[in-house]
Amino acid sequence: MDSVFFLSLGDVTMQTAKETMTRTSLVDVAITPDSRRGVHCAVGVALPGGLRVKKHRCQQSQPPVGYHRGVIQGFSSRSRHRMIAELQTVDWDNTPAFFTTLTFNDDKAFDDWESWKKDLQAWKEKLLYRYRHHLAGAIWKLELQDRKSGANKGAIAPHFHVIIFWKHGAVNMTRFRRWCNKAWHSRCDVQRATNTTGVAKSKLLSYLSKYMGKIWMIGGAGVGRTKSGKAFDKRTGEVLNTGRCWGTWGDVPTRTIATFSMDVLAYERFTENIRAKGAATGSWYQSHINSNWDSFQLWGDGQEMLDDLLAGIEGVRIDIEDNLT
Repeated sequence: MDSVFFLSLGDVTMQTAKETMTRTSLVDVAITPDSRRGVHCAVGVALPGGLRVKKHRCQQSQPPVGYHRGVIQGFSSRSRHRMIAELQTVDWDNTPAFFTTLTFNDDKAFDDWESWKKDLQAWKEKLLYRYRHHLAGAIWKLELQDRKSGANKGAIAPHFHVIIFWKHGAVNMTRFRRWCNKAWHSRCDVQRATNTTGVAKSKLLSYLSKYMGKIWMIGGAGVGRTKSGKAFDKRTGEVLNTGRCWGTWGDVPTRTIATFSMDVLAYERFTENIRAKGAATGSWYQSHINSNWDSFQLWGDGQEMLDDLLAGIEGVRIDIEDNLT
């Protein structure tokens, strides 16, 4: 089976996963050994990009009363978790896609985050007009980094990653790249993001998560990031308003392979298999997953993981979905 890559533990990122592992390992379920078989314990879903597993809890957390969302000031761990979860659902095997990076010329200065989004919105409208009969949908992501050259060297500059999904086979990439550079009025890079060339799906997903899942570019003197995910200017200490850091356009083709449920003993065996796989591949995250964890996600080929990690375990019910939307 292809290597399985780290995603997240619930709403927790890699930076705090070790602390969370220590904390959650102190919590146990009041279940006697004789009652573990047949007791519904956890549910999961197999997706093209991996597995999601959640343990049943006696009490469900409630949203805060009177919550009001203000101006977004960065790419938080929870926002990253939601975006990666969206990428997991994409039917990569049957969906032609381009991975596009939109950058700005070095001489362009920026007033505020709204000007970045206006440029992206203008490019989106051109894309919809030119390829309206071919475009299915897209997932976009904002990233901030320092200027490396030019009159604004050292200043903070944005760029966008956009995964574009096509309806009836990918359009000609050379022609699209030419159109993209003209429509964006700056630099545009286009690569294929489709699992149709024999490349292992886990490698494709790892590549996409590397670029789409970055919190921020922390190096240099320009952009910094607080523990809560807010972006700030290292030179002034000012927290930066960024607006939304990712989103979707149109209908992104998604697929659910199967859903499954486990009793207590099956969940223990399942997490044992994950730890063994983690030890074999050198994954700290996988090698520490245990039956006390409330939820986790695995990044890779969902079908292969479903077959491999649940093989031979009793007390598992699998419902094949295999639906494409």
